[in-house]
Amino acid sequence: MTKKSDYLLNALGIYMLLIFVYNLINMFYVGEQLEIFWLCNHVTLIIGLAILLRSQKVLIAELSIIFLVSLVWTIDLIFLFITGMSLISDIRFFWDQNIFYQIATVLIHTTVIPISLWAIFIIRKRVEIKKTMAIFLLHWVALISFGYFLKGYNFNCVFHSCINFIPDFKFHFLMAIGVYSILMIIVNYAINKILGNLRS
Repeated sequence: MTKKSDYLLNALGIYMLLIFVYNLINMFYVGEQLEIFWLCNHVTLIIGLAILLRSQKVLIAELSIIFLVSLVWTIDLIFLFITGMSLISDIRFFWDQNIFYQIATVLIHTTVIPISLWAIFIIRKRVEIKKTMAIFLLHWVALISFGYFLKGYNFNCVFHSCINFIPDFKFHFLMAIGVYSILMIIVNYAINKILGNLRS
């Protein structure tokens, strides 16, 4: 790895950590500290540290978890800005938040995917899927635990659907785990395939 790449990775990692700190300060300022248990509010800390530590397996695992969420949010935010209505999930509460929350939300959801991908392709290490799966499952157990012990908040949409066209049902969280597991396998396979082609 060149010095230029090394400096760039450090800058990307620090940027992710700064977003986390900025968002954390705002959560404490408005008295909503428990919001840290939402995936989007703490994944920047994990990804930032993973970039600084050059941990490819953590990066791929976290990208696999956040990919669909951030993609949906970004699409919904664009639609919300244009029409004033939500398309996929009910995010109209966005307008009720303070400007600092709005800035943090936009920064997180619009930059976490490209920055993670950028770092992954700079590091260029292929990782066995069982290693990323272990990290993925560990984080998912934590996310489900947050949702279970703090049911009133429905953290990470574990017990109630956050998608307009998906109804609630008893074992909603099992479907969520299944969908994210399949997505993780697809994302991990695609990244390793591309990395393999770049090396050949």
